[in-house]
Amino acid sequence: TIRLLYVAATRARDHLVVSVHRDTDVDPDKPGRPGPGRLLAGALVEVGRAAVDVDLSPTGGVLPVAGAPSGRGLPDRQTWMAERDDALEAAARPRTVSATAIAAYGADQTTDEDRSRPGEVGRHGTGVGRAVHGALEVLDFTTTDPSDIVREQAITEGLLGDLRTIDSLVRAGLETNSVRRAAITRHWRELYVAAPVDDADDAPVVEGYIDLAFLEDDDLHSAVADDADRAVKARRYRLQGAAYAVAAQRATGLPVRRVLLCFLATDGATEVEVDDLAGAMDEVTSIARDLAGA
Repeated sequence: TIRLLYVAATRARDHLVVSVHRDTDVDPDKPGRPGPGRLLAGALVEVGRAAVDVDLSPTGGVLPVAGAPSGRGLPDRQTWMAERDDALEAAARPRTVSATAIAAYGADQTTDEDRSRPGEVGRHGTGVGRAVHGALEVLDFTTTDPSDIVREQAITEGLLGDLRTIDSLVRAGLETNSVRRAAITRHWRELYVAAPVDDADDAPVVEGYIDLAFLEDDDLHSAVADDADRAVKARRYRLQGAAYAVAAQRATGLPVRRVLLCFLATDGATEVEVDDLAGAMDEVTSIARDLAGA
């Protein structure tokens, strides 16, 4: 009990609110073993003796008077069962939809074939992608020599043999227009965003992590520098980027006017702007509602 109390009390960040209304032992058959309330009360008293400007005076209050029975008759069983089923169905619907789930849903509706771009990573694509992503997440965008961070990420992923490839991809990412523009203004990496897709009471919340977002001319731009597996469908990235745009725009109140998909390759980088962003954002809202059953 004491160990559990210690863990609970030491995890508080700003306030620790404890009820010590029980002033008797929990187990009357074991005298001398105080309950949690008495243990904490005793500890607080000891702290109060040594602390400065700590008010440990006990407080009291009057419990509210129980309300009178409503007198409302119970519904018939069929009505109650129908209301119960409706409540369970509503509670079972997901209230939060991730950007990646929206992208996967959209990709399932298409028949596009996967195609790898020349110069892109094939073998170890996922690991290389994580290494590139990890380096771009921590690197100073103004650096001219990312080699130390690149090597560190390659070692972390166990891909030291692919060091040259990872280095080329990272340098390609640093040379993109979006990263250069982010370097000279306020920007955020791995920015978590979440917001209802619209103003309806049953609107699901779309959430995700924007790899890179930056402010420029009072607009919020996002550049999606996703992992280096280039075989993923462009349409899937389009909806994923649009989902980030929906969440960011509704959460900040700032217009998201461009979403750039940054495709890195060892021979350079290609930035592709999401076409018809407004239409893609409307599609995201519709898919989010489908997934949430709203």
